[in-house]
Amino acid sequence: MAALLRTCLKAICVSFALGSGNCEASQASSESTAAVVTTPQIIVLGELHGTNESPAFAQRFVNAALESGQRVVLGIETDEQTTQWLQTAQPKPDCMRLLQQPFWARGPQWQDGRTSTAMAQLWCWAVDYPVPSRLGVIGLYQQRPDTSLAALQRQLETVKPDLIVLLMGSAHAQRPGNTVQKPKLVDVLSAQAPGYSLRRYYMAHGGGTAWNCQTDCNAHPTHGMPQLAPRTPHASSLYPWSELAAVDTAPTVPKWLWDSFDGIYWLPQVSDSKPFAQP
Repeated sequence: MAALLRTCLKAICVSFALGSGNCEASQASSESTAAVVTTPQIIVLGELHGTNESPAFAQRFVNAALESGQRVVLGIETDEQTTQWLQTAQPKPDCMRLLQQPFWARGPQWQDGRTSTAMAQLWCWAVDYPVPSRLGVIGLYQQRPDTSLAALQRQLETVKPDLIVLLMGSAHAQRPGNTVQKPKLVDVLSAQAPGYSLRRYYMAHGGGTAWNCQTDCNAHPTHGMPQLAPRTPHASSLYPWSELAAVDTAPTVPKWLWDSFDGIYWLPQVSDSKPFAQP
């Protein structure tokens, strides 16, 4: 399986296959995922807040890299207070104390997916990882890049990662452009790691539901972009535009995606993840 995937996704230095995005599947990555990083990379995974599948995807991607013997730093969006706490917690951050931070107790009207149940599962897996010297975890606070920069500097010194994975809303993940607000946090963190190549990936999916606050705070339908589904036999994948351009059966890629991202990661279907603090 791993050899086949590396052949199918040879245009990228990270290749893997994923099954469903549910919590149970994310615990059994060794049988269905493979990750190979040949040069240090920063992989930015844009996501749709309030789904089960994007945090599960990130977890399995990182776990595959760890199982291949690599060192990883994982960054996840949160607030400034939690970002700072992650750096100072003694003896080290843990799941129970993390979820007691005020950020997780916000009222439903302030929930945006960063404190979903699925995100809580990802955070807990990461901070409780049994070999912290191989997996560093940082908070990503978009409004104050320096807060996250200090965290990354520390992890670059202690973990010495082969791979940095940043999970954030797609609006923050895309390249700066004439009509797009400059994703300052990505730029600042990338500048701190000059030996790492930067690649940005858009979360494409076939539709489903996401929990967010639109007219009300609840699960809402999201139609997705089924035209971007990969023409490959595995259920989920990450692949670059250069791969798509070389395949006659490649789906149509909208210009705004070409301009803003290096590729996509594909989720066949998404489902809503309720706020962790919701009764």
